[in-house]
Amino acid sequence: MSVKVRQHELYYDAELIQLPDGEFILERVPIEYENSINDRYHSVKIEDSLDHISWSYYKELVDKSEYYWWVIAEVNDIENPFDLTDYIGQKILIPDILKIIIQR
Repeated sequence: MSVKVRQHELYYDAELIQLPDGEFILERVPIEYENSINDRYHSVKIEDSLDHISWSYYKELVDKSEYYWWVIAEVNDIENPFDLTDYIGQKILIPDILKIIIQR
């Protein structure tokens, strides 16, 4: 079985590993990110979602910008990317997406 994973997806650079019991897992190396002069910060509001934040900051830089929500989540160590309640009022890093794409 073959699955095509696009560059904007979380598991783009993942490796499919077969476990001794025959099960498969996807394993990927987390982003190692050093700050860039092109980084920005976003103050999280109650109505925010990571896909919308990603779209608003990256829409002029990459296609399907809303799909890069996982980059923001990973760089900020956000455990549950679907619930930003704990981050309301805080500033989160919006990393330089072009730098990340080049690194991958």
